[in-house]
Amino acid sequence: MCLLFLLILSALRAAFSDDGAALQVVEGRVGGSVLLRCNVSDSPPVKGIYFQKDNKEDDNKKERIIFVNGFYTKKPDISPEYINRTSVNRSDKSLKMWNLKVSDEGEYFCAVMSEPESYTATKFNLTIKAPFSIPTVTIKSRSDGGDGTESWALQCLSSGGYPPDVLNWTVFGKENSVLLQEGVSESYADEHSGVWTINQTATFNCTHPANITCSVGGATSPPFSICTDTPSSPEYTVIIAVVLLFLFILVVVIILIRVCQRQQRPEVELATVETDQLKPADPCPAESFL
Repeated sequence: MCLLFLLILSALRAAFSDDGAALQVVEGRVGGSVLLRCNVSDSPPVKGIYFQKDNKEDDNKKERIIFVNGFYTKKPDISPEYINRTSVNRSDKSLKMWNLKVSDEGEYFCAVMSEPESYTATKFNLTIKAPFSIPTVTIKSRSDGGDGTESWALQCLSSGGYPPDVLNWTVFGKENSVLLQEGVSESYADEHSGVWTINQTATFNCTHPANITCSVGGATSPPFSICTDTPSSPEYTVIIAVVLLFLFILVVVIILIRVCQRQQRPEVELATVETDQLKPADPCPAESFL
């Protein structure tokens, strides 16, 4: 049995290295499933199918062929990483894989053993992807430059993505009003799932209101507004000062008018009283001469 297995394995490697073997490009997502179907006709009768992976993750494992699943007169042992998440459909000569991980990415092949002794190989190039989360933007620090310029340090964070990607900032605002100083990106892969987290802190020096977004792997954050509290440019400062001065003068004028009105009212009342006292008395009534 061991000799037979070695002969089969040699045939599989020869078939796998043949440039004329059929190639299928398959894409899967972390946590999802894929179907690898052998490219073989229905005849002659099939007596065995092997699905295997060519492990090239490590130089020491370059010649290691991992058995994924399959069947023959005696079923070989399935590699531990594929137990309980692979199954073979004998009728359509396919392999289903689920609960995909980043480590599943790589080159696979299936070998179909038919009667009489013949072998047919199909290559698969399986790529694994995972979407990055919508990036979040938070304020790390904020300061006033004192010359009409504000400095904002913003952090962008996104996680759960694969393959790793580059973080990009985009500024929407008045031309030449924002100066971007990108920081160093920090990225790391999760020990178990293999997906990546990426974050970066960048500094923005702004003189006018602007909106900032950051994007990673096709996911873009909602716009984040900076330099929005009070206009700090010189022209706005002059306008505000003029408006405040006008309001101050207007209030002073109103107060003076009211004070003057209150001072004039007693004089008018006194003049009215004195005028009434100077009027001649009414002549005696006509009946007093009778």
